[in-house]
Amino acid sequence: MNNILTSTLQTSILIATSIIAITAFLSSVYLIGIKIALPFGLLLSTKFLKIYNTQPLQEHIQHLGKILAGILLLLICFICLIYEQTSLLGGAMRPLGFWEFAGLAVKGCVEALIVLGILRMGFAVVQKLVL
Repeated sequence: MNNILTSTLQTSILIATSIIAITAFLSSVYLIGIKIALPFGLLLSTKFLKIYNTQPLQEHIQHLGKILAGILLLLICFICLIYEQTSLLGGAMRPLGFWEFAGLAVKGCVEALIVLGILRMGFAVVQKLVL
């Protein structure tokens, strides 16, 4: 009886720490990615609002910029994840285990942050050259 209780407690602790670790990682990727992608989101939001000839408040531009930055981050993370999955599997269609997929997701998220960082550096260079 004591072994069952100990085993159940250990399993519960393992599941809880895994969930906390995944949540902390995804939150940090989101916060860092939004900070990196915010200039792109603000650029897109001002372009969209110019197209529709509206005069929104500055808070609306900031909010729409953050939403568009999040969409850009999600899109780049998805593309990097698909790239990692196809490069790992090649042409084979086999199911992935949880930890194998988690490793690919971590690698894809980190690559997405690197890609966003490179894009932001390029964006800063273009802004310096244009201004």
